Amino acid sequence: MLIFSKSPLFSIAFDHPKQSHRKLEYQRRDLMPTIAHRKESPSQTKHDAILQVASGEIWGKAARIGGLFPTVKAYPGVLPANARGINFTTGIDPYPNGTPFEIHWVYPDTPGVLLKTKGGIDFAVISAVVTNLQP
Repeated sequence: MLIFSKSPLFSIAFDHPKQSHRKLEYQRRDLMPTIAHRKESPSQTKHDAILQVASGEIWGKAARIGGLFPTVKAYPGVLPANARGINFTTGIDPYPNGTPFEIHWVYPDTPGVLLKTKGGIDFAVISAVVTNLQP
């Protein structure tokens, strides 16, 4: 469920069978957040989800094959029902040359994407409001 108000604030609400009703508010009506998800996988673990909720950040590294730049990768819209993973919203617009099936935020080509290094590996980082659906 997605709800937008007509006031200077707008709201986003997610309904999910495993998650209580969550409501997010943004201070600018003209800021249309991107709504995306990541399914649970070896690169998106339950532990990652806990860190993402706590930090308010989604991280991504360069692809293993042919990846030149660190990239946050996700899928558009909310997580399918009965799937495990995370839903998130971000005010950072995705990289414009994506596909309808994936969303990418590429460092340094996407404005607002930060670069962080951990363990000698560079990561693209976006700020997000994250809902953990990996109980």
